[in-house]
Amino acid sequence: MNDEPSFGEHGDQSLQSAYGTTPQVWNYDNGCTPGAGIMPSVGAALTNISFDISGALSGWTQALLESVIAPDWAEPLDEPVAEATTAVANGTWTPWLVLVMTVVAVVVLFRSREGHLSGAITATAWALLVLLAVSWVVSYPTESVEAVDGTVRSAVVQIGDGFSEQESSGDTEEERALSSVDQQIGLVVETVQYQTWLKTVFGSADSEVAEKYGPATFIATHFTWDEWETYNEDPDGAGAEMLERKADSFKAIAEAVKDEDPAAYKYFTGSQWGSRLSAGAISVLVMFVVCAFLLVAGLTVLAAFAVIRLLVPFTPALGVVFLLDVARERAIDVFRRVGGVLVMGPAYFVASLVLLRFYGALLTADMPFLLRFAFVLALSVIAWRLLKPASSLTRMRVPGLAQVRRYARARQSGGSEPATAEPQPSTGETAAMPSTSYRPVFTGGSSEPVAAPELMPGTFVDRPEPEIVVVRKRDPDALEAPSGPGAHRRTVLAVSERRGPELTAPARAARIVADGQREAEPTANAPRRRIDRLQPEPRRVNESNLILDDQGNRVFVVYEPAGAGH
Repeated sequence: MNDEPSFGEHGDQSLQSAYGTTPQVWNYDNGCTPGAGIMPSVGAALTNISFDISGALSGWTQALLESVIAPDWAEPLDEPVAEATTAVANGTWTPWLVLVMTVVAVVVLFRSREGHLSGAITATAWALLVLLAVSWVVSYPTESVEAVDGTVRSAVVQIGDGFSEQESSGDTEEERALSSVDQQIGLVVETVQYQTWLKTVFGSADSEVAEKYGPATFIATHFTWDEWETYNEDPDGAGAEMLERKADSFKAIAEAVKDEDPAAYKYFTGSQWGSRLSAGAISVLVMFVVCAFLLVAGLTVLAAFAVIRLLVPFTPALGVVFLLDVARERAIDVFRRVGGVLVMGPAYFVASLVLLRFYGALLTADMPFLLRFAFVLALSVIAWRLLKPASSLTRMRVPGLAQVRRYARARQSGGSEPATAEPQPSTGETAAMPSTSYRPVFTGGSSEPVAAPELMPGTFVDRPEPEIVVVRKRDPDALEAPSGPGAHRRTVLAVSERRGPELTAPARAARIVADGQREAEPTANAPRRRIDRLQPEPRRVNESNLILDDQGNRVFVVYEPAGAGH
């Protein structure tokens, strides 16, 4: 039989190493107690589910971190990687290499002939670099994987060994690193899972009966891995005897708890099912906060190993394209993204081990539970904000992913424009004028733009910054109305020589149009510019457009909305 697990000062074996990460609760001797209906059974079942979830989180975390330190799972992939690399090279690299190198030579000669010596040297050096790298990968695919893979693995193992304790078991760096992770995860399991289990069984993890009978009760109600194997091999012989010993020990503990602490005995029997449910839910929350960053960080490191094995078979096909100098930026972009995952993987592993140390110290500190949980949550949030491990998993560009993201943002904002549409300037925002061929004036209800006529020859009113204002000719004293029927009802857009705050208007763009031409009002998305920016050089205007306001200042008409005179 195994040694007792380390419940604080008991034994030298960690809890999850001996018993796993999912403790269980039970109902006992509550047949005639108040509220002894179905609810104690429901409470015990839901509490056990909570322990299963929190135990799975810690178990997955430990498995991921150990897989990072000892990636034995990747060794069976080496042979398929070599075979795939050879097949891709025979289909792309070998038949196309001569043609692509000829194109490279033509590019170099053309640049040299044009006197672009630096471009010719760059194209030559880049082609030689790609040729050397791809040739090495094609000739030694397995060694290429091991070269990069071994670098990441060595860094991870040395980091884990640096965090190991002096008493960590193991003769090699890898064994000591695995022992270090086991110790840290074991500390988290004991401080979260086991302490929560004590609350569900005795009502408090710090009571006298919990400290006195807690380890013995746990041993009497749970199997070690070796005990479970013994029971499965001989359930009627050695397994039955082991169950009988555990049952006798449990009954003796139950009687002792009943005599020494009747209040704790109510929890022991399962009558306080509500407290069990709340304790189980809290354990899930705490374990999620502790393990969330560790899980994503471990996945990131594993992704680094997977990326290496996926990139090597594609290298011959990519090399055919990347030999050309025009594809250099794309090649560098791919290398930067893949290299970012390889570099950040060990960095996330360091952060994981640091957080494990902090979590273990905080969860065992002598302070209120809420304060400990607040510190653990704060550390997790800081790690997420600083390192952002999830972004490394999505940093590789996937075709169509950008359109999906734009569509999701459009749905969240309630917009109806398609995800592939170009962003439009908002209302009131000054849009850039593309060129003089852009026509913001629409006439006759047609969607086609109509060109505005040129200014008629005349005297140009030379003002450094003419102000554009809208005035109505309903008041004959405000503006001398031109002759013609309905002129007093027309709304005109005019430019005045007089400057002042009273002449500042919201309209920023106006097209010079012929008198009496019908056109629609500019839309909200129409570009808005000052009239002096629409014309690159000053032009002469007809003096017949000039009128005087009530103070004798000269004003000339530049815009007349359609239908204003009707």
